[in-house]
Amino acid sequence: MVLTSPPPTGEHPWLSLLILGVVSTAITGFMFVSALRVVRADRAATLTYLEPASAVIFAAIFLGEPLTLAIVAGGVLIVASGALVARLEPDEVSTPMEAA
Repeated sequence: MVLTSPPPTGEHPWLSLLILGVVSTAITGFMFVSALRVVRADRAATLTYLEPASAVIFAAIFLGEPLTLAIVAGGVLIVASGALVARLEPDEVSTPMEAA
């Protein structure tokens, strides 16, 4: 049995979808790609790891999701590893070809 929900009705659901598409997707995506011109790629990639940590925090704040010890520990590890990688200088990072 497949359950399907009816399409949104009224103005507010469609307005929310429009804001989600324009603000959360298009504008922030454009800002990220534009920022790649001035930020090193390794640091920009490291910043993308903050997305899951921030999603958990926002879910706890706005949706009342519980924060368990495992979730907090995972978030701390994500942020700590991102900070560690961001502090490395380009010559300190080895490539797979150099390691062989």
